[in-house]
Amino acid sequence: MNCFTFHPSDYKPGPNSQFAPLRMIFEAKQDGRRKERSVCGGHLVDPRGILTKSTVLKGVSVRLLDMVAHRDDLTILHGDVGNAFITAKCLEEIHSTAGPEFGEREGAVVTINKALYGLRSSSRAYRENFAAFMRTIGFEPTRYDRDVWMRLREDESGYDYLCTHIDDFKVVAKDPQRWVNAIAGAFQLKCSGAPDYYLGPASHPETDTSDFLDDAGKHQYQMLVGMAQWAVTIGRMDIAYAVASLSRFSAAPRQGHLELAFYLFGYLKRFPSKQLPVCSDPLEIHPTLLDKKGDFIPDFLKEYPDAKEDCDPKEAKAYRKPVQTSVFFDANLAHDLQTRRSITGLLVYVGSTLVSWTSKRQGCIASSTYCSEFIAMRAAVEEAMSLRYMLRSLGVPVEEPTNLIGYNLGVIQTASIPEADLKKKHVVISYHCVREVVAAQIVKPIWCDTSENWADICTKALGGVKLNAILSRTML
Repeated sequence: MNCFTFHPSDYKPGPNSQFAPLRMIFEAKQDGRRKERSVCGGHLVDPRGILTKSTVLKGVSVRLLDMVAHRDDLTILHGDVGNAFITAKCLEEIHSTAGPEFGEREGAVVTINKALYGLRSSSRAYRENFAAFMRTIGFEPTRYDRDVWMRLREDESGYDYLCTHIDDFKVVAKDPQRWVNAIAGAFQLKCSGAPDYYLGPASHPETDTSDFLDDAGKHQYQMLVGMAQWAVTIGRMDIAYAVASLSRFSAAPRQGHLELAFYLFGYLKRFPSKQLPVCSDPLEIHPTLLDKKGDFIPDFLKEYPDAKEDCDPKEAKAYRKPVQTSVFFDANLAHDLQTRRSITGLLVYVGSTLVSWTSKRQGCIASSTYCSEFIAMRAAVEEAMSLRYMLRSLGVPVEEPTNLIGYNLGVIQTASIPEADLKKKHVVISYHCVREVVAAQIVKPIWCDTSENWADICTKALGGVKLNAILSRTML
């Protein structure tokens, strides 16, 4: 792969070349294979003057593509590029010394030509290299996520998609093998095929007063929380609230926090295979609506005459049938017993596919349930606007307003009825933000019974009955 240029041991590198050691890293894979890799000590290299930041695939993008595959009857394949980084040129000017792994060349001065693992710029260099290849086969990055690529099919029946996460890729297309073969012609593929994978503490951990953990216990706690965060990222929405609660104490965890982390993993051990269903059909919801017509018909044009939905003039042309979008929102007032900050919970749906979820403390202290719910509603509006843009960037039509579903009657009325007054000055910004978006018919507020608000799972530790009731509607 022309990774190195070898020079005599007395060779003097140029004045701009920096030294970085080479190390052999050994690893045992999950399937029992053993792997070794030459890694460069990039932590010793001054990166100033070199662009090192590389984009990362958004988690919601993966689930949106799954939904599109269901809607358009597309096939999904995934693959893994072998020796990915060293297909790109090294962006830094670096030299090293050959170690014993180089055999007879030990002691030679080595110029590094390729983007070795360990260098800060290697991920960016590989992404730029792969992006250039994607353009040669007709793909263009989407407007909302530069790691999701799309290409209009020759018969103009819709788009083929490809998303990348470092050296892993996922193809969603009518004939995905065509694009896997194209990638295999330019890169070495390690594997390709159909993808086989791609609760909460019932207490207030902020009140724990047990002993602080020693360094070993702290490291163990951070490792457990990190693994749990990854589980949430790849689809375990049911532990989002618990993980958000525990992650706040990673800097200085206590013994009680570690015990809660063990409890969380006990739950995962008991229910190891919960999954998110993928379906583009409209979501079956049963809200209790307020007026006799069974829907809200907001008419805010007199109050917000300029309200309209902004559209990207360069958005992709839409194909196939439109999709329904919905956001459940909820808030738990003053949940944190120390700071008295409330928790916002959001569940974001495209059709019947849960694509995104949020469990997060609010940035300010709400003075009432009404205030905390309105803050959560504003967060839901922002998620709805972002989601609509994402879908249109993928060529998916979105025609109807996004269902904005919550159970606080006062908040729904304030957002939906033109003559409703602002009840609390604390939420004046959220008040006008939400009402203007309603006036533009971007969202449609809907009131539901508290038992139907699935976002409750992201705001508090639920009892077994209610937890199972929500999970039976949201997960398999």
